[in-house]
Amino acid sequence: MRLSLLIMGISFATATGAVQIGPLNNLAFEERAATDACYLKMIRLYHARYLVSQDNASTCIELTYQRPFSVEELSRSTHLIYRERHGAQQAASDEVLLSRLTSNYRPVAVGDAYQYCTTDLSGGWLYHNATPVLHIEDPLAANRVMGIWIADIDPNGLPEWNFSSCLGKVF
Repeated sequence: MRLSLLIMGISFATATGAVQIGPLNNLAFEERAATDACYLKMIRLYHARYLVSQDNASTCIELTYQRPFSVEELSRSTHLIYRERHGAQQAASDEVLLSRLTSNYRPVAVGDAYQYCTTDLSGGWLYHNATPVLHIEDPLAANRVMGIWIADIDPNGLPEWNFSSCLGKVF
């Protein structure tokens, strides 16, 4: 099912309504895909939504956590996935970027959300529970960070997730 969201700033629908978060004004976003990320295909970690602006210039991923995670766990996972996705040499070159990213992480509880959005012109924005926590100015670096969650975009404009989706019964 496709869900269209009118975004003033960037608004993500929540149980209590829309939340204003960010520098992108008056953009309409559409949910293109959603899935649950699981460890060992059955332990639910987070629900992921992929959103794209109508002009296709901005993309967002929203992660709503199903389990609590510490800053250390999030940071360790980010470094590991980034290295696997982009290689040891690129990860070493981007160590300052990764340190900036992970130093802005907050612990998550069940129901907390991170949103990460990229734009062609202004790089990437990280939000924790709709509050901006980091701006990555370089659009190329911002896209590499998006690669933590999205491996590629297929010809139909759908994400190829960079994590394992859930199968069958999940916990």
